[in-house]
Amino acid sequence: MSEPRLPVRETRALNRVTKAMAKGMKASVENLALSEASREIDVTALKSYRAQLLESGVSGLSLNTMLLGATARAVASQPLLNAELIDNQIVIYEPVNLGMAVATPAGLIVVVLREADQLSLAELGKMAADKVERARSGKLQL
Repeated sequence: MSEPRLPVRETRALNRVTKAMAKGMKASVENLALSEASREIDVTALKSYRAQLLESGVSGLSLNTMLLGATARAVASQPLLNAELIDNQIVIYEPVNLGMAVATPAGLIVVVLREADQLSLAELGKMAADKVERARSGKLQL
């Protein structure tokens, strides 16, 4: 097995059914045109909750931060969303690292919010704002 670069939570061997599924999914990615789907969602309740938090003294809390937090927690609660297939094994990673696209003068850059599921919304918002600022000012380090 190739050596994963992140801490591994668990590995699972593929059975006959999951091997067939993986083979079919790999073939579809390699042979079919990729597509994108988008949906509109009603965020009225989210906006209301945000307003309550802001009134209670929480500052700098954007809808984007709240969506990042919800995504991080959803991924943490469904470990197979944080996995990849390596040499016929499902490798489930421990940290939930989120990629966030940032528009910069040089083009689109994806910054990584490490261990996002372990952060409070305030911490996540500060980390995201810092990464955006550094990306746009050309001060990100690889």
